Amino acid sequence: MEKYDCLKAYKAKYNSTCVPGTWKEDPQMGNWIYGQRTIYKDGHLSKERVAVLESIGFMWDPNESRWMGRYDCLKAYKAKHNSTWFSTSSKEDSQLCSWDHHQRKSYKRGNLSKERISCLKFIGFIWDITGNG
Repeated sequence: MEKYDCLKAYKAKYNSTCVPGTWKEDPQMGNWIYGQRTIYKDGHLSKERVAVLESIGFMWDPNESRWMGRYDCLKAYKAKHNSTWFSTSSKEDSQLCSWDHHQRKSYKRGNLSKERISCLKFIGFIWDITGNG
């Protein structure tokens, strides 16, 4: 419960449960969180502990959380610019531009999940910026 209380305090301060693995205020917190995720994935985390962690919005998969964050940024970009395409010289948001291009590459290689493809199709994602299909 001590680490959980610390995680709650982190969430209150930073509005996130994605604590960096090298958080200076509590260097052991990253290890504890990694342990919770591992036990959860193995199916050995009690329902009570799962419920307690989920009650504060605990992120079981931080990679999915980051992807959804970028997706939300792309939706906002589309609302503003009516497009999901960035020119290679775009300086508005270089990280989002890079993420945008990475989605196309992943799709072409067959590495993008059906769920992510569906999300991107929903907002009218431009898959082929060359105009060839």
